[in-house]
Amino acid sequence: MIIDKESVLSRPVCIAGEAFPDEVLNEISKEFTLFVLPKDPELPEGVSGHGDLLVFSAFDRLVVRASYYERNRNLFRAAAGEAGKEIVISERAVGKRYPDDCGFCMRFVPFGKQPFIIFNPLSADDVALRMALESGCKPVRVRQGYSACSAVAVADGAVITADRGIAKVAEYEGIECLLIKPGGITLPGYPAGGKDDRGFIGGACGLYGNRLIFAGDYNTLPDADDIASFCLKHGTLPVSVCSGAPFDGGGLIFFDGVKR
Repeated sequence: MIIDKESVLSRPVCIAGEAFPDEVLNEISKEFTLFVLPKDPELPEGVSGHGDLLVFSAFDRLVVRASYYERNRNLFRAAAGEAGKEIVISERAVGKRYPDDCGFCMRFVPFGKQPFIIFNPLSADDVALRMALESGCKPVRVRQGYSACSAVAVADGAVITADRGIAKVAEYEGIECLLIKPGGITLPGYPAGGKDDRGFIGGACGLYGNRLIFAGDYNTLPDADDIASFCLKHGTLPVSVCSGAPFDGGGLIFFDGVKR
């Protein structure tokens, strides 16, 4: 049997921050070529290994801060090569306090010819935001600086969030939204002195094709049935990669593999 090499795809790719537990990363690596983003000492310690603060991805590009890219050049070149993505560099400085830590934490929502970008204008990285807008995204301005962490796209024009502000604005803009109860998602040690179950849904999962893949068991969440129903309504299957409460590690970023 002769196989046309150009029609063969490499393994799909996942980019995830090292904040995720080894159990989650090991399960993800069984299906995906996994690239783990190391902590950035320029970010607050509690979220320094969160992928949604380290990179921004939309369309065929991956935006990375210059200083972080220089420290991890080989990793990003390998990841971009496996995913077929172009690397875009942002020179914007990062800081350890809000809003200087969350420039990349914007939620991209696919929706046919009119995708959306949910962001806080006070915190958004200029390069990443301009890339999204120039690519045709409709801007959805919210007060939540951690928009990518606070909401997750489950299908074209559909998101889940526990943030009432995001839900209200998203629905006004024509994005269908499921508002869930907060809590039940693990976020160790952040905020300092706070409970460990105050993570956000966007940081605990990622959309790949028609699967919403959770870093943990979504069935442990207070609104698990509503999440499943909402996903299935939009042709998406919620998937749990391991047992225990979902873990907020800054989201799972998935790409199809490239043709070999």
